[in-house]
Amino acid sequence: MVVIEGERTLLQRPTLLGAILLKARSLNVHSRPEDQREDLVTLLGLLSDPRSVLPDLNPKERKWLLAAESKLKLHDRDLDGRFDAVQLRVARASFARLTSDRL
Repeated sequence: MVVIEGERTLLQRPTLLGAILLKARSLNVHSRPEDQREDLVTLLGLLSDPRSVLPDLNPKERKWLLAAESKLKLHDRDLDGRFDAVQLRVARASFARLTSDRL
C-alpha cells in the first residue's frame, strides 16, 4: 500500500523471478539497455537459490533469458569493477542455472 497525495493505492510488485524476467525482456528493447543490464545483474545477484524458482520458470520464459544473454554479457570484465565479487558470482551462477537445459 502506498499513499500519494492522500490517495491510498495498492501497488502490485513482481516476485524476484518476475522482476528478472521483466528486465531480461526489456534488455533487448529498452532505449537504455545498459541500465537494464545493470538492474538484471543486480536482481540475479539477489537470487541465492535459483533452484527454488525453477518450478515457476516455464520454457518460454527460459527463452526470454537466453535471448538476453548476448546483451547481458555476464562474463565481461567491465562488471568486475561495478559489482561486489560475491554478488557477481551469484548472478553468474543463477543465470547459468536458470538457463540450463537441465531444469
